[in-house]
Amino acid sequence: MTGKKKKKQTHLTAGSHIGAGVDVGHCSGVRDRYAACGSATEYYEKYGAQYQNPHEAQVLALLRANETRVDYSRTLDFCAGSGEVTLALQRNARGGRFEDRKVLACDPFTADAFALRTGTPLDWEFSFEDVARGALDEVVAPHQRFSACVCSFALHLAPEALLWPVCHALLRVSARLVIITPHKRPVLELVDPEKIELEFADETPTERGKMVRLKCYKLRSIDTTINN
Repeated sequence: MTGKKKKKQTHLTAGSHIGAGVDVGHCSGVRDRYAACGSATEYYEKYGAQYQNPHEAQVLALLRANETRVDYSRTLDFCAGSGEVTLALQRNARGGRFEDRKVLACDPFTADAFALRTGTPLDWEFSFEDVARGALDEVVAPHQRFSACVCSFALHLAPEALLWPVCHALLRVSARLVIITPHKRPVLELVDPEKIELEFADETPTERGKMVRLKCYKLRSIDTTINN
């Protein structure tokens, strides 16, 4: 695998995670935090190094509950945040490591948080727009395709015009796309039902009773063609 890491973008495209533990006054929701900083881009440029997922317990529970249903032997952790998915996939339920698993990670905003927690750097800092334009196709050879791509707490915030191009690009380099989301969105099986299939879904409640959902998708037929 070749290619250098992409430098951080000056505009928001990916890494749209819900920040926690960040003091921005009395703002209670992520939209309020964006507004307090001027924009989502400014928020993540300022606080990306402090990123924490407030629903990490639910993310871990969903990954554990469905662990045998997805091949995680070679995984892309896209919009990796502080590495909660990477660490969960590398460690078994007893705290040991899966020696036969390899996880590569990508996020345009949280490089410092990821490195601090995992002890390793991000592999790439590609944004939604980078991926939609084919950035992963340039660094992932066909024989190095991932067995799965996990995208946690990000794709529900993707601009509608970018959602399908990004997901299709992720599925070009991955056999499965596992989306973990605090919303019903995205509903990819309705975006292009002839091309994408929802293999299975699961959900688990937060302490407030809201559902965190896991959805596993695959292409109905493998298409590795890069759209120029």
